[in-house]
Amino acid sequence: MSRTLIVNHFKYIFLIAASLNLISCTFIRSKITDFSSKILAEESVVSTPTSFNDGTDSWSKSDTPLFSWTEASVNLTAETIVDYEIKIGTTAGGSDIKEFTSVGNVLQASFSSLSLTKGSQYFASIRAKTSLGKYSTTVNGDGWYVNADMMVPNTAPSAIEKSGTTLYLGGIFSSFGYLTGSFAQISATTGQPDWLNQKPTFDGIIYSTISDGNGGYYVGGQFTRVNGVSRTNLAHILSDGSLNPNFTFTT
Repeated sequence: MSRTLIVNHFKYIFLIAASLNLISCTFIRSKITDFSSKILAEESVVSTPTSFNDGTDSWSKSDTPLFSWTEASVNLTAETIVDYEIKIGTTAGGSDIKEFTSVGNVLQASFSSLSLTKGSQYFASIRAKTSLGKYSTTVNGDGWYVNADMMVPNTAPSAIEKSGTTLYLGGIFSSFGYLTGSFAQISATTGQPDWLNQKPTFDGIIYSTISDGNGGYYVGGQFTRVNGVSRTNLAHILSDGSLNPNFTFTT
């Protein structure tokens, strides 16, 4: 029962007593005012869990990232935080994946055995619960993406260059989840190979890549052909992934 409801009940009792002339009206007014102020002044205020982090992008389709937050509090010494509850949805504040579920009085938690979809974004929300069953305001996370199955080059790259949202990798590897040769371009946000736009192929080793300032890049290494065209050790790749036919260099 809320403290406001308790106050209203006592008001009703005092008014009945007054109607029966058991106590004076002046006494009733003073007692109602005094009692109400004391009871309502003790209404608890629950702070929200702050710095809620619902994780970074994940490779798992069944497990969430590790969620973390800072401790909530309540302003009354007789009431304490005893639990946190988390829900998960496909929209901020949503719960279509998991309804509010208790995770205990902890500051980190994760969930497993879920059925998540590759390429989709999910959001977690959290609220604190007190020993008297009162909840804090719900805090929504900024979400995480479930990436495609993780892919890595079969040998560590020796050259990395970023342009916009794309990373260009070169080295002595021959595949990055699929056959790429010694050059691959991947998304800087998901870490996955850009299969559709993967264009330049090299028949040798790449040692370095340097941006040309226009979305393209210069590539240096030990190779003789690029995209099937004769190029010796140095090439200029244009922003659309094609080989610059007008750039030649003799070593």
